[in-house]
Amino acid sequence: MKDINIGIIGLGQIGGSVAKRLLKQNYNVYAYDLVDEKRKSLEKIGGKTFETPQEILNNVSTLIISLPNDEAVLKTIGNLKLGSVDHLTIIEISTILPQTIEKMYELCSPYHVKIIEAPISGGPNEVDKGELSFIISSEEMIYQSKLPIFECLGKDIHYIGENIGEAKALKLMNNIMTLGNILVASSSFSLGLKVGMDPQLMYNVLSQTGGTSHHFVKRFPKVIDEDYSPLFSNNLGLKDLRLAIEWAKKEELNIELLEVLHQFYQKSVDEGFGDEDIVSVIKYFMKYTDTNNKLIIN
Repeated sequence: MKDINIGIIGLGQIGGSVAKRLLKQNYNVYAYDLVDEKRKSLEKIGGKTFETPQEILNNVSTLIISLPNDEAVLKTIGNLKLGSVDHLTIIEISTILPQTIEKMYELCSPYHVKIIEAPISGGPNEVDKGELSFIISSEEMIYQSKLPIFECLGKDIHYIGENIGEAKALKLMNNIMTLGNILVASSSFSLGLKVGMDPQLMYNVLSQTGGTSHHFVKRFPKVIDEDYSPLFSNNLGLKDLRLAIEWAKKEELNIELLEVLHQFYQKSVDEGFGDEDIVSVIKYFMKYTDTNNKLIIN
């Protein structure tokens, strides 16, 4: 039988979009967020919200968690009275450390609580169309029981097995590749812009050649239109790079390239582009172009 009652903790860009998508697909949504305005916004379109996360558990057997950082996730789990529920499945979709999801398993294991580790790729636009990508690690029977929820939200669903932490690790790897791709493409595209080449011409050619990528095709029309509204902001990208560096250090892995990526996105944030899309890093390259990092006045 379809599980139509879904709880959500966290109504940010992703959590709020997930809530709206589920409501459109005839699910009942019970939600909590620290921000009053976000709760009221969801209520206006048919969601039910609560003053505390604990109240959600009286209404659902499936709980989606979408929070901004590791600390918020562990604090939320630690404050829930999980012993009060007969059975609960938590779908954790935040971008957090593999070690954090392992700790979450430890906190939940004494209770009748199952965890599906399900980081996402995509943003609000993909959520709205039901086109998210999921990387999922959990007990297969639990995953299969919640598959209709994933099929409602996404089109690329990658179940990778039962090993705790691997889905979160793959998510960090994906974001490293995304941020590296955008950084290299921005450096390259800025060269053409600086010598006066037509940006649409460059895009038309480069989007069809060997150096193209999903993110070049998706994001560089924003450069042409000078639209840096965030699909994935520099602040979030920088947060994920910090997580990747922390994870790599704990595993004693090479972090040289990660530190280079972090350096450039930190510079982009320092320039005031933190709330803009990651492709706005090209504005850093347009401003600083010589080997001495000398400011160019355009």
